[in-house]
Amino acid sequence: MICLTAIDVIASNFLDYPYLTAVIGAFNIYIELRSIWENTHSVEETKKQQQQAAQLIDFIEKNRKELKFILDK
Repeated sequence: MICLTAIDVIASNFLDYPYLTAVIGAFNIYIELRSIWENTHSVEETKKQQQQAAQLIDFIEKNRKELKFILDK
């Protein structure tokens, strides 16, 4: 960003707007939003898996006798 800003400062003699800095700044914002989105999705998946594991543990605890009977055969 510093290099692009320096180029934009030099180009300010010819251009009215710092195009390179603006474009790369927008690209950086896009990258950060995508990163946040991926991390949020990962957290949601982890919570879903934890809920499923808790449900499985509850099922095993409730049906322990039946499961033991089946496994002993």
